[in-house]
Amino acid sequence: MFKYAGFIAMLLVAGLRSFAAGPSTDRDGITFQFHPPEAGITLIHTARKMETETTTSDGKTETNVTVTIEKEKMQIVKTARGYTLTSIALSVEKAVNDEAQQPDGFDQASMLVPVTVEVDKAGRIIAIRGLDAVRTKALELMEGNERDFYEKIMTKERMESLTRSEWAATNSILFGLTKQPGDTWQSKIKWFVFSPSLLPVTTDYSFIRMYNMAGHQCAMLKNVIEPDLQTAGQDLKQMFTDLGILPKGLDAKFSVQAFSEEHIQYLDPETFITWKETESMTKKYTVTLDGRDIVTTNKLDSTITTEVANDARDT
Repeated sequence: MFKYAGFIAMLLVAGLRSFAAGPSTDRDGITFQFHPPEAGITLIHTARKMETETTTSDGKTETNVTVTIEKEKMQIVKTARGYTLTSIALSVEKAVNDEAQQPDGFDQASMLVPVTVEVDKAGRIIAIRGLDAVRTKALELMEGNERDFYEKIMTKERMESLTRSEWAATNSILFGLTKQPGDTWQSKIKWFVFSPSLLPVTTDYSFIRMYNMAGHQCAMLKNVIEPDLQTAGQDLKQMFTDLGILPKGLDAKFSVQAFSEEHIQYLDPETFITWKETESMTKKYTVTLDGRDIVTTNKLDSTITTEVANDARDT
């Protein structure tokens, strides 16, 4: 039933971060500006993720390890109004406890239907196209509880809201900032924690240093997200409420003991491309059902690398 959480992560179109900001340098630091290449470009993002979920209840512990490798193609095209960023999944490989799994309905839909985000010259979203088609195709491919949960929770409006919020939290928030190595700062963003409802959180940024990434001089940026744990607990309860999976009359309590996300981004100031990005996330929470504690710990480690597409190979 917790597969629902994966829907949120996949909906956010990993390619959107590739042109988060194009910094121009001066003696006072680097100013982050949205400025993709005028001629456009096609990129390939390869994401490698390992999620470890450990559940303990009644003295028994169960651990599941999921390894996912996703490849996505993103095409950036200059338009009269700004740019279009069109993404489509090329392949998805998944294994749970070393056993290969077939792509689920959403994975399959993402490989069949492209999603396009149109932005103006300043990087502000004008329109998002394709999410409704992805949703329709995913529902066609799903069945049972998976389909019921997805249809109920992931409306077209909610999918678009999540995409816009992801863009604002990871891209727009940097536009116009001038920073130099060693600087630290905080920003207020809206973020999803457990449910698809967006929560106000504070993210701590650090400009670590300039870094040579595969021959590209990049700004190494780190941001850490740690929401208020009491608020996170309320959001955990909201997730279960939205899913409607708890029997009526059951005494249920929810608490979050830990929640932390750390993102590190390597941004090339010459090409305005993020050539590598890593994420480490830890969640620990307790669901108490009629006095019985179920403690779950989720750990996620992922790496996204980017390269220029070879049209003959990456199709």
